[in-house]
Amino acid sequence: MWPSSIWILALAAIIGGVSCAHVRSGTSNTGSTSSHTQRVDGKAIVPTNDPSHVRAMLNSAPDRDTLIVAHRGFHRDHPENSIPAIIAAAELGAHIVEVDVHRTNDGHFVLMHDWNVGRTTTGWGEMDEFSLAEIRELRLVHGIRVTSERVPTVEEALQAARGRIILNLDIKDGSIAEAAEIAGQLGLLDHCLFKLEWTPTARDIAAGMHERWPGIMIMPIVRSRAQLDAALGDTDRAVSAIELAVSPVDNPTALITEAADRTEQRGGRLWCNALGDWSISGLGDYNTPSEGLRVYQRLRALGCSIIQTDLPELALVALTGRENREQRNGR
Repeated sequence: MWPSSIWILALAAIIGGVSCAHVRSGTSNTGSTSSHTQRVDGKAIVPTNDPSHVRAMLNSAPDRDTLIVAHRGFHRDHPENSIPAIIAAAELGAHIVEVDVHRTNDGHFVLMHDWNVGRTTTGWGEMDEFSLAEIRELRLVHGIRVTSERVPTVEEALQAARGRIILNLDIKDGSIAEAAEIAGQLGLLDHCLFKLEWTPTARDIAAGMHERWPGIMIMPIVRSRAQLDAALGDTDRAVSAIELAVSPVDNPTALITEAADRTEQRGGRLWCNALGDWSISGLGDYNTPSEGLRVYQRLRALGCSIIQTDLPELALVALTGRENREQRNGR
């Protein structure tokens, strides 16, 4: 198999990658010139994935600098929701790693997407059938290959992210406030972006968490204009980000642009997903064989300043115009 860097450049060239001729140096938000800051078609890509820098970008008015989210980590080479997948995503240059969190039947938070462990581990059964000790006996699989990796706890994931990358925690089962408590005990709340499907209950939960932990980053998930109205109208607090999770069959391009403008007016960013069914609209990872890297550039042109993808290596090439190893922060 080719080394990752060669594979990325070759695939980018094959499917219409960005020419480096379109990339030029830019200026950082502080006004100082950075040799790493790049602009493509007048829009900047964040020059580093250092957590403090990305957090600052999430907490300041964006100029549509693009943040790339590695969905479940860099799972092309590693099991999804694993410690190696988190570390590899950070080393690749992704700015945020999304991880999924379930709770064992004895109350421990672990990284797992599905309610049944069968797809991603050597075991079988529903999550609520396993204690922490029992789930730690399983091994993660990558494709058809059994690895030596165990199902990680949230504590282990947070420690792996320390100093490397921001984690977006998608709590599938359990209390988001309990997960925040764990991060707070580890001194890693500043490495976390939490999210909640936006409802009146979620609004109250978020308000309580903001009171308990001032500065905590919570992202509403909205699926309609009504939910967007509610998320932006429920508080006068600055918004870090809003995830727009509308169905691609609804032809949501106008709503994406509106949501981006309205979110940016509140100092936040619009999170869009280039996952799975988004291929229906021509804006998904599955469109890269036919559409090339233009998929990610279209999302950004619509106003998406955070893009979640299963192909972070391609999104980074599309939005930087160069092999992303040059973007790494000295690691």
